[in-house]
Amino acid sequence: MGNQFQKSASSPSLVACYLVKDEADELRLSLDSVKDFVDDIFIIMTEKNDAVDAMLRDFGTELNSFSKRDTGLTIRYFPWCDDFAAARNFALDLVDDCAPDSDWIIFLDADEFFSPRTRQNLPQLAVKATSAPIDLIALPIDNVDGKGADAPLLLRSFGSRLLRTSAGIRYEGAIHESPMMPDGSFPRSATVTANELLIIHTGYRSSVSEKKARRNLSILKDRLAACQKDRDEAEAAGDKQGVQLAELLAWQLYGYFAETYEGLHDYAAAMNFAEADLDVRRSIPELASNGTFSSRSARVLIRCLNHFPQRLTDRLKVTETATLLFPQVPEFWADRAVALRAAGDVQMAVAYGERAMAAWQEYKKNPDSCTEPVMFDEELAKRLRDDINSWRAES
Repeated sequence: MGNQFQKSASSPSLVACYLVKDEADELRLSLDSVKDFVDDIFIIMTEKNDAVDAMLRDFGTELNSFSKRDTGLTIRYFPWCDDFAAARNFALDLVDDCAPDSDWIIFLDADEFFSPRTRQNLPQLAVKATSAPIDLIALPIDNVDGKGADAPLLLRSFGSRLLRTSAGIRYEGAIHESPMMPDGSFPRSATVTANELLIIHTGYRSSVSEKKARRNLSILKDRLAACQKDRDEAEAAGDKQGVQLAELLAWQLYGYFAETYEGLHDYAAAMNFAEADLDVRRSIPELASNGTFSSRSARVLIRCLNHFPQRLTDRLKVTETATLLFPQVPEFWADRAVALRAAGDVQMAVAYGERAMAAWQEYKKNPDSCTEPVMFDEELAKRLRDDINSWRAES
């Protein structure tokens, strides 16, 4: 997190919230990663599970004996209804009732944990964020193919996981739910780097990812059908505002459809939804960066096109769109440079490579000036600099 944050002498109160189904072993690993840094832990059970119950009994006993802070463990049952927003809002209400003086809520899934390398930064991050003009912090998430922090990396993404309790944030959307302010606007947000605080997510490992993706796809299809039904009814009633709202709600699903189909290796469907998402962002400028991680569809398209090296024209088009919509993100300039080099335009490849390096330097000076997560790092910068020097030698 960058220089807009000022240190504070106070120590903010942190609570951790989980939605849990049946991941007893994964949950224990996650709880161990936060137990020394939070004041309360809230477990929302969406199914009855004996293994989870037994693990939580043992964990609660250990908390009383060695926790560094007076951590409390609260467990509640919320019957699953295919609606993640409803479950998270239930958790928010529970925190409001049981820990009304808390400053920040950390949402983690049972199959996520803070990396051993960065977890100790959580308290200081909360101190800096408390005095900043933000209500939400998006954290980098390494999706790994295994159960440990050192497992092979599949994909780095970002998730809105730290919420300021006093902001009144509520979640909307049955799946890939979005945090929203009471007036319907997006929360003031910031992102942090993987060196500051990193979540490890084991739920997309090859043994379980397809099952989750198919579950997500079913929920997404139901939500899209509901949006279409609302649109048709509004159109029949001559309700233009209702039609626009239904179309907006449907559009907000496109990026999640793209990610889900990519997870199922249906790259054609993934690219169709990603392109539809970007078409809307291109045509309505105020939606270009609307919401946290608005660049997800551009990233999906670029990743999917890696499987089709012959579609160079498409790659050039996508990287151009990405740099137009998200000019502060250095990796999109780098992607465009590489695509141009593949097309034989060495001079423009060098020019866009230099744009990527300039964007990277600007980001390092003031990370908070960039509203989108940045996945560029020093290793990628060095590799790109070597490529630029090589391209120059060719011309």
